Amino acid sequence: MKQLCGCFVFEVDKAQETYPVTGKINVKVPEDVSESELKQIEDVLRLTIAISLGINTQQIKVVVNP
Repeated sequence: MKQLCGCFVFEVDKAQETYPVTGKINVKVPEDVSESELKQIEDVLRLTIAISLGINTQQIKVVVNP
């Protein structure tokens, strides 16, 4: 007598819960920084924060106020 055993695993998607979070960080930026350099600084900050929080960079907005 042959026994057949089947197994499958699935994961139920939970509703994503999101919470708006704001914060400030003080970063010294040289006065003579170009627009492209400022964009690079924003991108690096966004990436660093995303990695630290374990989230996608698209979920983070970085604004540099002069």
